[in-house]
Amino acid sequence: MRKYSIKKTLKNKLIIAVAVIIGIFLISGMVLLLNNTENSKYNCQYCKEDNVWGFLRKVFAQTSCETCVYLHPHTQTINPGGSATLMLGAKDGTGTATCSINHGVLSPTSLSAPWTPEGAVYNFTVSPAATTTYKARCTGSGGTAEHDATVILNKPPTCSLVASETIIDEGETVTFTGWAKDSDGTIDTKLTNIADYTWTKVSDSHYTFSGSETFNSSGSYTKYIKGTDNDGAWFICEVNIRVSLPLPKWYEVTPS
Repeated sequence: MRKYSIKKTLKNKLIIAVAVIIGIFLISGMVLLLNNTENSKYNCQYCKEDNVWGFLRKVFAQTSCETCVYLHPHTQTINPGGSATLMLGAKDGTGTATCSINHGVLSPTSLSAPWTPEGAVYNFTVSPAATTTYKARCTGSGGTAEHDATVILNKPPTCSLVASETIIDEGETVTFTGWAKDSDGTIDTKLTNIADYTWTKVSDSHYTFSGSETFNSSGSYTKYIKGTDNDGAWFICEVNIRVSLPLPKWYEVTPS
């Protein structure tokens, strides 16, 4: 009877132990799922917490030995002379993350990074002269986490406009030919002040131009083609036409 009682006790203990282990796995899975959902925009570095105290702190105190960072937006495009605003976000499970951009070239102060969905945020503005990738690095309780963002410098479209003649008399007609091309995007808008014209599509990034205009008054006229690409960068090409009064006609007079 005593042997049976011992076996039953051991069996009950085993069941309880299995139930506890299953419970721990379920709770761990929920915690990881919540963390993964919360950290989806972050890149995180975790320190090892394989002891009971670390696990209990993570579950019940809602803190963790993790350092997370993000740089947003991941990519954006600006035009020459423009600027871009980047947002650095940081979180640390136990306190403060020390962050820098491009290894200290651009450095915010240490960010107090509480474990909240937003964490601490730092905004900064850049005006690169070429396409540039910025790397954020934050060091905290979980180690060093990094995340990068690229600012793309848009290349404006190029164009050409040629006139058949640039010095004419009143009443004469000038024909024009030209084109517009974009090397890293598409031609979006096309404008001109030439009276009769046609834009012909070669591709989304290449258009040819032909036109003509009759000038009936003397003076100086600037004719152009211009427009934008899909990122808003302008192109403009101009040609100047000088219109003169016709020279007086000379008549030969024969004495009678």
